[in-house]
Amino acid sequence: MKNSLFLLLLIFAFNGWVLAQPPKEPIYFLDNVQVNKDALKPLGKNDLATITVYKDTNAIRLFGEKGKDGVLSITTKAYAKKRYWEYFKSKSPEYANAVPTLDQEQKVVYILNDKVLSNNSEGLLFSINDALFISLKVINSEQLQSDYHISDKKFGIIIRAKEVKRTKI
Repeated sequence: MKNSLFLLLLIFAFNGWVLAQPPKEPIYFLDNVQVNKDALKPLGKNDLATITVYKDTNAIRLFGEKGKDGVLSITTKAYAKKRYWEYFKSKSPEYANAVPTLDQEQKVVYILNDKVLSNNSEGLLFSINDALFISLKVINSEQLQSDYHISDKKFGIIIRAKEVKRTKI
């Protein structure tokens, strides 16, 4: 009986101690900058390009001990767009001429591995890096019309890359 009572008290004491601990919270990154969770509140679904969750040993390996409770990394569409625009410019002078500013990007359509990309492709294009990138070719509006039946864009940006996985938000 004494052992049962002691065990019961030990369980209650342990549970009380666990409940008294502050809740664990991940660290947050927004566009590669560490922020507090309040910085994420103004974001809406249409602002997001990617959300990546790191946990357990993966989070610790990438972020050190501060990642022990997990990491939530969010990339906005605006940040992703600027980043892949700069990356593609570095890979192709032809692209840099076709899309000299981010404002000009609305005049192009991206075609990745023969698939015409629609809206909300920022996260997909953002994920292309040197390990995945194969080639980039710019085609004019005439070729875009004849090959892809697209008439409302000035250029087609044909990208070849190793398999890029798309994360839906």
